[in-house]
Order: sequence, then structure tokens, then C-alpha cells
Amino acid sequence: MRLPRRTMLSAWLIPALLSMSATLYAAEGTVIIARDCDYVLLDSPEGQILIKMIKGERPKAGDKLAGKLERGFSELTNKRTSETMKVWVDQVDPSGSKALMHYSQYCDN
Repeated sequence: MRLPRRTMLSAWLIPALLSMSATLYAAEGTVIIARDCDYVLLDSPEGQILIKMIKGERPKAGDKLAGKLERGFSELTNKRTSETMKVWVDQVDPSGSKALMHYSQYCDN
């Protein structure tokens, strides 16, 4: 009698845990500033995020980028174009002031 109960619990629990882990790593940000510069500034629920473009098509202001938005290398997908880009997530800033300041230092012409 215990075996069917465990099997049912496992059948429900494993997919739930997998979907939770995917949710933890997938996030979305909206491009605020994307000039002719290697860096792009995003707005997200976690705050402002500064990314450096490594490879791929440069997004435009208003584009939504989805993927892992944590410091380090990441692949993001532009929801408007469905293109994938490789980036370095330079900074995740809940207040937004540091990310904006660094963007202006890197991209001020």
C-alpha cells in the first residue's frame, strides 16, 4: 500500500521541483538604454541590470530579454526577435544608481 502512495508523490513532486528550479534561473528584463556601446542597461524586478554584449544582435530600447540575470556569463533571448545573445551580467543593482553610474562611465562619449 505504501508503494503506490510514494509513486504518486514522486510523480507530482519531481516535476514541481524541476519547474521551480527553472523559474529561479529564468528572469526577464526590459532594455532601458542601448546606445552604440558594448553595455546595455535593463530594468527588472530585481532592479537595474548592466550587461556587456559578447555575441549576438544588440537589443533596442523596450526589448524584453529573458534568461539568467545573475552576475556572470549568460545567454539571453530577445523576445521581440527570438535571437539569442551571449552576455556578461556585470551588475545587478536593486537601487539602480550604481548600474546607471557604471553605464555612464562605460558608455559616455
